[in-house]
Amino acid sequence: MLLPYRTTANFDGPPRGTYALIAANALVFLLARLGWIDPDSWTLEWGRIDPLSWVQRSFLHLDGFHLAGNLIFLWVFAQIVEGAVGTRNFLILVLGILLASGGLESYAYRNVEGGSFGASGLVFGCMASAVLLAPRTRLSTIFWYFTLPRRVDIPMPVFAAVLIALDLSTWVQMGAASIVIAAETGGRLPPALHMIGLATGGALTYLGLKLGLLDAGGFDCLSKRRPESDGKLGDYVMPASDSELPEPKSDVPKCPHCDRPRPTQLARCIYCGKA
Repeated sequence: MLLPYRTTANFDGPPRGTYALIAANALVFLLARLGWIDPDSWTLEWGRIDPLSWVQRSFLHLDGFHLAGNLIFLWVFAQIVEGAVGTRNFLILVLGILLASGGLESYAYRNVEGGSFGASGLVFGCMASAVLLAPRTRLSTIFWYFTLPRRVDIPMPVFAAVLIALDLSTWVQMGAASIVIAAETGGRLPPALHMIGLATGGALTYLGLKLGLLDAGGFDCLSKRRPESDGKLGDYVMPASDSELPEPKSDVPKCPHCDRPRPTQLARCIYCGKA
């Protein structure tokens, strides 16, 4: 069992979007427990075109263990994505993942009676996005080896590969039952639910980077430029020779639109989103 709890990613401020996402999941769980929310109306029904339920289903959970497990992984992956592209772009990306994965899942399972709920698809979508946006990030993880917990630091791509392998192994074990269901309903064996979230998160992030809609400051796996530009490396001026030490800049670069700190390597401000 792997349980991530901390990341080495750097942030310019608190991940408010991640806080809001986690709070919304906890609030919906509480309201459902109190009977103020009808779980059936928030469940994604396969084969039905309902964009609202595609979004709502991600906030509905079966029990406290289901909620806690998803929120732990969402906390780690979501804050990496938000720290890389900013709160506004992060929330837009989350909405895109929910809508795209919900639509694909509803279509893939159109011949199967039932539905789904939970934030697992979004967790895998944010994980794929984090790998593309911050591949050099490392995760502090608690690893259970037999009965003894151990703490290990795992690179983000390696952690994602292990989690995908574990998920696919579970899917393979359930493959026989899934084939029987698909045969009885006259449909084809659909892909695993988590893999739909993974694919949509990776695809949307890749398109965002290629089209210039997302900017991770040169740390993403697609960028050919590095954080240094115009002879500057972070907050230091490049030395004239190898024997000289870099001197700190006298002023902190700020965004001309919102006047908040803005590193020179970013093409867009992470606060206001303007170039």
